[in-house]
Amino acid sequence: MASEGSSGLRKGFLSHLNNGTSTSYVEPEDQYTGNSTARKVLEATIRYFYEHLGGGSYEELYDTLIQLKEGTVPDEFTAICRELGLATDADAEDLTKDWSYRLHQGLFMAEKIFNQILGQILTTQSEDFLLPCYGKFCRLLARFSKTNDFWIHTLNHDLFLESLMDGSRDFTYGVDYSEGFEELGSPFYGDYGGFKVRLRRYTGQYAEPVRLYKLHGSMDYWLFRENGPERGHYPPTVVQKNDVIAPYELYREVEKNGKLQYDRDITNYHPLFLSGVEYKKRWYEYPHFFQKLLADFRDNLTKSDVLVIIGYGFKDEGINELLADSMNDPDKKVLIIDKYPIIHSLVREEMLRLGGLEAFDFKELEGLLDAPRPAIQIIGLYEE
Repeated sequence: MASEGSSGLRKGFLSHLNNGTSTSYVEPEDQYTGNSTARKVLEATIRYFYEHLGGGSYEELYDTLIQLKEGTVPDEFTAICRELGLATDADAEDLTKDWSYRLHQGLFMAEKIFNQILGQILTTQSEDFLLPCYGKFCRLLARFSKTNDFWIHTLNHDLFLESLMDGSRDFTYGVDYSEGFEELGSPFYGDYGGFKVRLRRYTGQYAEPVRLYKLHGSMDYWLFRENGPERGHYPPTVVQKNDVIAPYELYREVEKNGKLQYDRDITNYHPLFLSGVEYKKRWYEYPHFFQKLLADFRDNLTKSDVLVIIGYGFKDEGINELLADSMNDPDKKVLIIDKYPIIHSLVREEMLRLGGLEAFDFKELEGLLDAPRPAIQIIGLYEE
């Protein structure tokens, strides 16, 4: 999210928090809309992050929130909570719950609000400046996917690239692509105006030569969680939904006592995307989704002939470890397209194409695509 920056993000968070009970940043159905305790706890976290830890990126801010929720709360943080009007054990005569319990609950709910606000900020940023250069990129995919395989891996959560490839922004950019989700046979539904609409669920089957892997999740991915054995035991599944279906209107069709019924998942608070420098790494081994995506990424890197890296700053060491073998392979062509020089041990000068995608000479890549059918690996696209 380079265009927002840490100071801009802080301003964005605080402005949303200062809206009181406004629902502008979340779905109206959200149960935390007016939770003043959670909002004050989140504001206390932001203040503590900047005033006592020196600030940083929103990823580091998220790690701080998780550390407060899971570890020992420092006195400085408690003092900020009191300044914001949150009563601690020493401030009230009759509390039904002790401070540590109430603070834990506030931090638990603050994490949900954090992700809801972050999702709103990510989806409201303007990306119009990317249209011309990514239009060229999409036209290249449409033209050469008839004879080449493209495996696109991105760390971004937004839907910008999808909106180009499916033609919703400009029909001239249309590209047939797959994300590994299927609608046919899916038992998952969303409620829209009283009607059940079937939702696509992740199967890992890719039917098109252009394949999109969102390694850190997406704004339209939602985790339908596991139910207990009394409701019918089944594993968590990632489904796709758009904004017209509310977060709490996700259902699974199940058979119970010989009859079909809909089980609703009421635990959905926000889309499935990863945040945090350290916290996101916990999800890399999540067996129902992210572990599979990263396994595909590793396999695709091995099979590809050309590796194109667009706008990736080599800041995720987990991803860098997976890239290392391919970038050191003398038989693999590597192109790194970025606005500015990148200093990293994996990056060699002959790989770099500076000036960004808008200055890139697509003829160089077209020349590689005109050769006998290669598999093309693309990662990065642009950083948030």
